[in-house]
Amino acid sequence: MRDRVSFARNIGIGGAFDYQREGNPITGFTPFPQYRDVSNFNVWLYTQQAGLSLEETLRVAGAYASVFSSNAKPDQPYGLDIQTREFMEIGFRVGQSGVFGRTR
Repeated sequence: MRDRVSFARNIGIGGAFDYQREGNPITGFTPFPQYRDVSNFNVWLYTQQAGLSLEETLRVAGAYASVFSSNAKPDQPYGLDIQTREFMEIGFRVGQSGVFGRTR
């Protein structure tokens, strides 16, 4: 359970890799839309390094977006905005390249 909590704290809204906003659910968040792409890249690089498959990652992201994201797109694959999904896939594939050590 500890690893799941740590994982969620890193990739969830306001998490360590959420560069596109600052704050917390109680006081609110300040958005930084200019960091959207790098945030999505890094979150999904992190999931790849944690051992998730691309399919698992996209399914979880889509489910999460459908509940928590204002840019969820139910008409798109996995319910994800095209640009969001693109940077997620790029981050994941960079992780697979082995440049960070783990290639799973």
